[in-house]
Amino acid sequence: YYGKEEIVYIPNTFKEYTITIIGNSAFYNCNNLSELQLPENITTIGESAFEGCRSLFSITIPSKVQVIGSYAFANCTCEILWDNPTIKNLQCGVFTYYEGETLTIPNSIAEIEDGAFEVCNNLLDIYYDGTNTEWNNISIGFLNNDSLFNANIHFQEKIEIEVFEENGKKYLYLGKYPQTVVSD
Repeated sequence: YYGKEEIVYIPNTFKEYTITIIGNSAFYNCNNLSELQLPENITTIGESAFEGCRSLFSITIPSKVQVIGSYAFANCTCEILWDNPTIKNLQCGVFTYYEGETLTIPNSIAEIEDGAFEVCNNLLDIYYDGTNTEWNNISIGFLNNDSLFNANIHFQEKIEIEVFEENGKKYLYLGKYPQTVVSD
């Protein structure tokens, strides 16, 4: 992409073709790009697709994305948002030189390859959309992922909800905190 537009919306189709791939280096070093909307049919984000897009504020990864290529978000600071993710793997270099302070990793991830988080010196916090147990089940490559290992990992707390009745009163049990519920 060689345009100078700050806002780009990619349609679901072009002529009679469904758009499913953002190609390798498609938006490489597009420094003017601040907003980008990906179509819901995208299944693949190619290598270096958004590398160096320093003005990009945020990007939402559609739910059908199964592959994000190496260096796709290298040298970026944008917030990565996930729309009901199904992706299983973060490839080598996907966030190399990522300059943001926080990242969210979806609980669909089963593997983080060596070097996925290489030289992310500003990365302080990882927000994982799963539990500590689920995080520990991810296969994480040890080579060149120091930025990941040095970040604070925040887990999604799952609260079990239970309703019970005692002495004519109904209680709502939220994990370890019972709450009285007034009911008719």
